Amino acid sequence: MTEPTTVAVPPGPVHAASPGEVPGTSLSAMAAGRRRTRRRLWAVGAVLFGAFAFLLVEGLGSSLNYFETVDQAFHHKAMLGTQTFRLEGVVVPGTVHRT
Repeated sequence: MTEPTTVAVPPGPVHAASPGEVPGTSLSAMAAGRRRTRRRLWAVGAVLFGAFAFLLVEGLGSSLNYFETVDQAFHHKAMLGTQTFRLEGVVVPGTVHRT
């Protein structure tokens, strides 16, 4: 039969690892890890915000329609030529005939 082995424990305060704490890690290493995680979250948030802003600007910019009044279209008819454009105005009652 073998003899039990003894282990020397250095003198000093003994503290138990709290839940979630990895034994052997220092508090400064844990704080640095938290700062790194926080920076990553800020970076991901900034990228997501930038992507959202880009999509919002591009989507709204390409979907806006600019209308001309009939008078404006008449004055610009040389520039407009055969180009398709939209007019602003009110439909006169009785002028729309369904087919």
